[in-house]
Amino acid sequence: MNKIYIVAIILILLIGGAIFWMNANEAQAPVDETIVQTENDNTSGSLSNTPENDVVADPAPTVKTFTVLANPFSYTPSVLTVKKGDLVRINFKNENGQHDFVIDGLDVRTSIIKTGEEQTIEFTADKPGNFEFYCSVGEHKALGMVGTLKVE
Repeated sequence: MNKIYIVAIILILLIGGAIFWMNANEAQAPVDETIVQTENDNTSGSLSNTPENDVVADPAPTVKTFTVLANPFSYTPSVLTVKKGDLVRINFKNENGQHDFVIDGLDVRTSIIKTGEEQTIEFTADKPGNFEFYCSVGEHKALGMVGTLKVE
């Protein structure tokens, strides 16, 4: 009879420990919320603007990655679209000739690379608008080696 009590107590302790462990792990789960609504807010659907309820969130920027191919007098693709604040990553690959990639309005520039070479550049699209990108080698820009970065 004593063995039954001992086994029952051990089972109760094991079950209680498992429940405690599961609750402790659940309490440590990260919360991915940027807006907090208070329980005392009596206006239906509105958020409280009191300082103690403000959530300071510094979300990571969205990374937009593009592969831009350079050929004599053209880029593929020739139009890139991003949102203001996006981190833009351009994998610039030269398929033929000597080319670079320049966006004057955002101070972006690769070095001049030769056939088969590639270079990756990153920058933040920090202002909205349409920005021309072009090849600054020789007369390439005048011959049509241009494109547009649209920052919405």
